[in-house]
Amino acid sequence: MKSTALKLSVLEKVGYSLGDLAANLIFQTLMTFLSYFYTDVYKIPAATASVIIFVGGFFGAFFNIIMGAIADRTSTRWGIINLVIYVEQRRIILMLFPNQRRNSKFNI
Repeated sequence: MKSTALKLSVLEKVGYSLGDLAANLIFQTLMTFLSYFYTDVYKIPAATASVIIFVGGFFGAFFNIIMGAIADRTSTRWGIINLVIYVEQRRIILMLFPNQRRNSKFNI
């Protein structure tokens, strides 16, 4: 069997590494802010805040695998992942603006 794998150049490896570094710096900044917010603003004990963050990350690890499998098996006329993005956008919008009645006090 003949291998046709292409090798990445050093410049490409550095580029991918810097992209991953940027994503992880943003994530760690948000996690640091979240721990500050839980302990200093909400006045939750540090141990409880760390359990909350851990449980969220633990469930996220499993659901990312499940959603990846669903995305790999999804094929629509709009593309492979576009349907998942479309559905998630609607879910986030409904989560951010749940009560949008015409006579609502907080109508936007």
